[in-house]
Amino acid sequence: MPHIYQQLKALSGRPAFFRGLRWKLTRTYTLVTVAAILSLQAVVYAVVLTFLLSHFRSAEFPLQVAQTLQSATPQFRPHLAQANSSALAMLLQQFRFSVNVAVDVQGKGVRFNHNFQGSDDSRDFLDNRVRALCLTDLAGKILASIGVDDLPNGAELISRWPEASRSLLLTAQRSVIDPAQLSVKTAGENLLVVAPIFDEATGKVQGLFWARLDVSLDWDLLLGALNELFYPLLWLPLEGLMIGLAFGYVAARQLTRQLNGIAHAAQQWEQGDFRPRAPEQPKDELGVLGEQLNQMATKLQEQIALKQNLAALEERNRLARELHDTVKQQLFACAMQISAAQRVLDANPTAARNYLNESAALAGQMQQELTTVIQELSPLPQSPSIGLSSLAAEWSRQTGIAIEVQNVEALPVNASPALNLALTRITQEALANIARHSQATHVTLQAAGNGSTTSLAIGDNGQGFDPVVATTGMGLQSMRQRALSLPGGRFELSSAPDKGVCIRVYFNSEPTEKTNES
Repeated sequence: MPHIYQQLKALSGRPAFFRGLRWKLTRTYTLVTVAAILSLQAVVYAVVLTFLLSHFRSAEFPLQVAQTLQSATPQFRPHLAQANSSALAMLLQQFRFSVNVAVDVQGKGVRFNHNFQGSDDSRDFLDNRVRALCLTDLAGKILASIGVDDLPNGAELISRWPEASRSLLLTAQRSVIDPAQLSVKTAGENLLVVAPIFDEATGKVQGLFWARLDVSLDWDLLLGALNELFYPLLWLPLEGLMIGLAFGYVAARQLTRQLNGIAHAAQQWEQGDFRPRAPEQPKDELGVLGEQLNQMATKLQEQIALKQNLAALEERNRLARELHDTVKQQLFACAMQISAAQRVLDANPTAARNYLNESAALAGQMQQELTTVIQELSPLPQSPSIGLSSLAAEWSRQTGIAIEVQNVEALPVNASPALNLALTRITQEALANIARHSQATHVTLQAAGNGSTTSLAIGDNGQGFDPVVATTGMGLQSMRQRALSLPGGRFELSSAPDKGVCIRVYFNSEPTEKTNES
């Protein structure tokens, strides 16, 4: 709604979207979506890494490496017989780039194999665990190598790996083909594997194929696995971010639309118009809330109408009592004076004149009483300060009693109709009582503000009375009830014989209403 937008923008200094419920819900939905994806990725990464760590050093892995080396030996056999070191080195290089160390998620752990038919330059992080490859003759002299370049061809491999290679050399020389006997783990967390190369004609061992793999569980393995999963870890949260923003915005838009409908109806209710209703919603929590608010608005409208009728009835009854106690009695007295004047008019003109003068005085009093009643029934100005100032000036003109108005600007500028009515009626009643009973020559009407509390005082210099004895009059009861009906309202009366009367009304100040831009 436009007014809600302006209020949020004024409060935050930023566009209302970033302060509104729609943005908060969208942001929350997006963050939850991204967090869920990241958490799921972390779990998947931990599961994969745990699976890798548990199987990379399992007992089956060395057997797979030995079997893979044995399956590759026929490629080396012709060149080994010719002692062609350059061809052997090329085959080693080709083998290295065709080896594949893969995680088998079907329950077979880590699988080690190769394919001489092609090479893949985009190496897997597990493939890089192959640190060295070497071909030697039956005596263990190097014919070609990768990763042991510091040993020239013809050097003995035992000088490079003395402890592990000696036992494997002896085993391979005996034509052993059992993979379990052709691998050993060294002290440096390396796996050393050898495969005998058999002569096709004689079936005897003519050379050895060596491989050294790093099987240590260090940061290199962890960073390699993280690098392998980098792009999925990067793109999935970005996709989740876009999806979260889209779905969050759509879902929040529907929710805020429903809430704005309820807020618009509530704003109209605040201004006293109970005809608008919250829009009909689906039968969810907001729908139930809107239905309950509509029922509340209906009941409030009925109660306000009832209170207005009761207030009007009470006001009519009060005016009827006032007219009965004042105008009617004075009219009866006036009629009696006129009747007496008629009886003695011929016999005693002087007495008749006195009766007529008394009748004229009573007529003046009745006129004053009727003027007071008419003022009470007159429409009220919006501002209490203007209305009370005008009321005091008119009252002083009619009664001839001086009145001093002080600091009425302290009263709320745009007071609610209920507050304006209460203050006006209390002032009218107080001034009417002063004119009737006080015999005062000076009256003070003064307002004061103290933080959240405002007061209005009406005092006179008349004859006063004893508050203990005379506090049950209709006028005083009416003023007290009106004062107590105000927010935080209090009513105080101070008086004494020949000391005048002072009435004070206290109430909570109302905030000044500001017009919002639409």
